[in-house]
Amino acid sequence: MSQPEGLDLAAVVDELASELSAIRQRGISGIDRQRSRDGKQQPLVLPVFERLLKQLPAQAATGRQAHIEALLRAELDAYEQAAPTNDAAFIRRLLFLSDGSVPLGPGSQTTLLNAARSAVGLKGKVDAFRSLQSERFHLFAAFLLRDADWVTRPAAPSAEQVADVDSPVDPHPPSAGDAVSAPSVTKDPAGSNAPAGETATDSDEPKSHRNTWLIALLVVAVIAGASVLASVHFRSRPPAHTSDPTSPSVSKPTTYQFRFDSLGSTASSILNVYPGVSSTAHDKQANGTFHSGDVVTAVCVTTGRRITSDPNYGETARSSTEWVRLAAVEGVTQYASATYGQFVGTPPPSC
Repeated sequence: MSQPEGLDLAAVVDELASELSAIRQRGISGIDRQRSRDGKQQPLVLPVFERLLKQLPAQAATGRQAHIEALLRAELDAYEQAAPTNDAAFIRRLLFLSDGSVPLGPGSQTTLLNAARSAVGLKGKVDAFRSLQSERFHLFAAFLLRDADWVTRPAAPSAEQVADVDSPVDPHPPSAGDAVSAPSVTKDPAGSNAPAGETATDSDEPKSHRNTWLIALLVVAVIAGASVLASVHFRSRPPAHTSDPTSPSVSKPTTYQFRFDSLGSTASSILNVYPGVSSTAHDKQANGTFHSGDVVTAVCVTTGRRITSDPNYGETARSSTEWVRLAAVEGVTQYASATYGQFVGTPPPSC
């Protein structure tokens, strides 16, 4: 998705976590994969990752896929040192094989996913694992953005807030065997990160610098833990309404919604959206991705090029020339094929 300038940290973290999820599903080796036979599988749209790559020095590796792989390897190593928890190992297990290589071939990502679920005791518990993965991806995304100067960060904390950050987060941290709960992190008076209940070594680094990325993690942890904020800015949600029984009845505007559906595809559950509905090269170049099951605000419906599902990949047979204009990313025109989704409730009007 396009990356506007000056977005706040929470919004960029949310988008970067979504990009991590897309890479997890496609696999690092498939970041730039394109299925030329039908053109439905395009290279992943990863604007935040591409922005991160621009701030790195020149590398020996060539190509976007190789650069992202190198970035993830280096940052996971740094994350493991900065946050002595099992978070880095959890994410590494979803992206790399046990020998550190990148998985290849069909079904390899499913194999990694099943192994990761078993490793944390969540085999067969899809929703619980998805929640844990989202939380860990959000925290790692905040770490990746620790040096990004193109995001708006929270205001510097007051002395009282810093003192509160330096206090134990949880006086009763979970046991080491609790695989589902996020590891509790606290800081000692020296300011270093350490698991709750342990003493960190002294550091000569100024407290303001030591607290920077931990504060970001705490901000994002709240977002990751609250479903109402799970899709800040980049994923539209219907506005919340409150009513006062003493106030006069007010007519509320109708909100139309569209739910993405991969139709049971065995190839991918990630679906592309496009800037237009014609058959031109511009309109057929994806400008965003959504996951099957995502619900976004729909603006209107129009007709355009026909999109037909592919039963060869396990997809339910469907074909349609209808396209749905979305209101998902501010300032970006995006259309989704009605073939891969359905309306939630009343369909929107024609464009």
